[in-house]
Amino acid sequence: MLPRCIIDAHVHLPIQPKLTPRQLVSRLREHGIGGAVILGVPSVKEILQHIDITHIEKEYGRIEYLIERYASDIKESLTPEALYLNVVNLLASYGELCEFEPSGENYAILAAANLAMDPERLADRLEALASLGFRGFKVLSTLFFKFLDDETVETVFEVADSKGLPVVVHTGCDPGIWELPKYCKYGDPSRLDSILSRHRDVVTVLAHLGGYSAIAPGVFTQEAVHLANKYERVYLDTSAVPPHLAGSAAKTLSTNKLIFGSDYPVIDNDDIRLFALQVARALRAAGYKARDIEATFHGFAEEIFGVRCSGDGL
Repeated sequence: MLPRCIIDAHVHLPIQPKLTPRQLVSRLREHGIGGAVILGVPSVKEILQHIDITHIEKEYGRIEYLIERYASDIKESLTPEALYLNVVNLLASYGELCEFEPSGENYAILAAANLAMDPERLADRLEALASLGFRGFKVLSTLFFKFLDDETVETVFEVADSKGLPVVVHTGCDPGIWELPKYCKYGDPSRLDSILSRHRDVVTVLAHLGGYSAIAPGVFTQEAVHLANKYERVYLDTSAVPPHLAGSAAKTLSTNKLIFGSDYPVIDNDDIRLFALQVARALRAAGYKARDIEATFHGFAEEIFGVRCSGDGL
């Protein structure tokens, strides 16, 4: 059984032309979602210039035996050519975002940090976005081929610290070439440890339980749980990972730090409530009581992002 109200704390801004956040909100309402945290898409148009197909072929050859052992059922989608084409299609699908209001009563929009900028320009940009009413920042270091201890990532935390805003950090792999270990390592949350130690007041949400990956779901979950146990203001969200991983994380967290998120509409979630039900079942099996379930599905998101959850939908 689900709580009376659900906030989906990991939803992506529409990437289709002419689809506004309000229209996205309507789609969420159809799923029975009562609030949402909507994440901006970073500017990654120039990313393809950093990708060399020969490097992809070399990395694929190095770990082909692992693909045969653990992902043979999807190996046709993991060839070097398929991985590269996946990146091309992914970046092309982002397109241009339409105009939108940065916040609403039932939803909050977080601005994506463009890590291609130098730290000074990035800081100015993030401060301007904060003044417009964005309620936090999203860090997606994999797409910029940067580790999570990069100075640009620290710049995001510095601005967030000064503005009292939360930061959501993508962890784990990404579609396309980022499924290969050489590129997936840019999403290793353990590299964030030093920055978190210097910015302990910043509420940080490690997305995907540290484990976004088609080949190895949960690839960095142990590292993400370690950070959540180490730092008071670090949380994990459940987006884009098998529900059982939420149960496994719940058993190893010293206190409830889980926030429900789906990754809609990036992943194929035909029914967000069904995914939510599966997550809730996994958490109950791990020993979570009613108050923990309520906190996971709306309480933490209301507190961190200032979103009002409506039991009648958005």
